[in-house]
Amino acid sequence: MSIGRSRLPTAVATAFTLLLASGCGSGGRLPPGSSGASPRNDVPTSDTTWRPNQLVVRTCKPSPTVFCFPDTAWLHSEPGDSAPSPGAHSDWIAFGARGDSVDIEAFPSGIVTTSLDQERSVHAVTASYFRHRLSADGLIVVWVDFEEVLGDSLTYTFELHHEPSRAGLAFHPTGARASLILHSRRLTDRWSVVPLSLIQSAHDPAHWSVPVGTYNVALLSDSLYQICHLPCTSADTVALTPSRKVTLSR
Repeated sequence: MSIGRSRLPTAVATAFTLLLASGCGSGGRLPPGSSGASPRNDVPTSDTTWRPNQLVVRTCKPSPTVFCFPDTAWLHSEPGDSAPSPGAHSDWIAFGARGDSVDIEAFPSGIVTTSLDQERSVHAVTASYFRHRLSADGLIVVWVDFEEVLGDSLTYTFELHHEPSRAGLAFHPTGARASLILHSRRLTDRWSVVPLSLIQSAHDPAHWSVPVGTYNVALLSDSLYQICHLPCTSADTVALTPSRKVTLSR
């Protein structure tokens, strides 16, 4: 049986027509209260000026200086992770030159700390972003953590906004990433990770070192990297290319 609009009885329809005609005779507007319902001050009179609250979804828009990395943060910790945590986490390595401005964000609801510093929200808790002008050439270690994760993982977006201070591609991200796993017998050990084309200018190992752990590496145009367990006695030259996974152990 089809369901359509119901028809009004003839008498009711006639009365309804007369009521409309009366309203049109007074300028087309019914006098206040003529609908039989008491007025409500909390309901807008026009649905063109009111909408229910809408969910605003944060998105990353790539540009020549903005790089968007969809990623998964895992609840469990792999051996040697640099930031073991009961919450889901994911660790990153990014590079920059002196004077460059970096703006790093993890959303939704990430907690971002770095080897340089961290931002605080208005509630004095660690923020989901980090903004900094670099004072030296080197790398930045970024730890992204999430709390109250349902399941064993969480998908999120890692956004890197990198404004270079000088021309050239040496420190410019490509938008690709590789996976680098660095193991050692001691969790307090550190490794240096330097793009091979920048090795002559990497005078201070402290600006290029990372703890042992599992990292996403935001790649530069240089595909070769010199990686060395500190203090460095014998370095490995490793090809880090998009989506490649490299593991080194000492």
